[in-house]
Amino acid sequence: RFETAARMGTPDQVPFCPFVTGHFVSWFAGVEEGDYWQAFDTKLNAQLKLQERWPDLLIYPGIYIDYSVVAEPSSLGGEAIFPRNASPQIEPFLAAAKPEVIEALEPPDPRKDGLMPHALETFQYLLDNCPKKWIDKFGYLAGSGACIGPTDIATLSRGYESFSMDLYKRPELVHHLMDVATETCIRYLHAQEEIGGRFHRYLIADDAIGFVSPAHFVEFSLPYLQRIFNEFDYAIGILHCDTPTTHLLDVIADVGMQVFNFGPDVDAALAKEKIGERVCLLGNINPLGVLLNGTPEDVEADAKPIIEACKPGGGFILTMGSGTGRGTPSENIDAICSAVAKYGNYEK
Repeated sequence: RFETAARMGTPDQVPFCPFVTGHFVSWFAGVEEGDYWQAFDTKLNAQLKLQERWPDLLIYPGIYIDYSVVAEPSSLGGEAIFPRNASPQIEPFLAAAKPEVIEALEPPDPRKDGLMPHALETFQYLLDNCPKKWIDKFGYLAGSGACIGPTDIATLSRGYESFSMDLYKRPELVHHLMDVATETCIRYLHAQEEIGGRFHRYLIADDAIGFVSPAHFVEFSLPYLQRIFNEFDYAIGILHCDTPTTHLLDVIADVGMQVFNFGPDVDAALAKEKIGERVCLLGNINPLGVLLNGTPEDVEADAKPIIEACKPGGGFILTMGSGTGRGTPSENIDAICSAVAKYGNYEK
């Protein structure tokens, strides 16, 4: 169902792929979040526990490398911080850097720089130790990869304030930083392919694009995202952005991804109208609304209009508009399955 919809087809039923990352996974598995991120076996066991709870659902992103946002910018010199009770964070190490320091930046070696070597070791461990049935059934690890996007790498490294000022005052500096960030993504993804094999699908998470204007997106983000999706055009490419992107809907499909995972602030019907004939839509139940705090009946009622807006013509996969929050009741995720069963069937 996922692959059919991702390729703009019409499966028998709208696929539902729960969107969960380490923040939720660790809580669900009863693991302190600080213990989840860097321990190979803890991460795998937590992800497996989640998969075993919903054995018939492809989890998005699934059993995967999962270093939140720190591996990529750390490879350029950033300091990764691992709090005990929160997701890892990165210090914006270029926030006060002089232009010549940024101009001297070069793309990293994924096998040597920052946390990337440890992340790739994690990838190898997951591939070697994940039960084969999940790899075969859902395509995890063997031919699937993930990376944060170039705008995220640039803003996390430079800091949002300095990056935003650079857009106006030092555009040439932004282009250099984006070029390095893009090559960082490409090298990291190819390093994942060296472990897991040629991609059949991959994820680029670039949340910072929602903070720039359409004009700045077209100049400073679009061409670099296009380079990544062109590089891996043989696979299903997913672009994730859970910040508001309504202002980018007229240009976002030009990125060249096959699937767009959009945030809860975007009207699903508008996304379908604007780009639903060009890319598969992956969205967009609000994970911090009724999914976290409501009843199963509330969740079903929340999912219904999204399904009805995006279902026609295929090319739609239901998920959360952002990562599922800690404390979300399992019954509320089950309620989304019920909503898909009620409202997501295609007539043959």
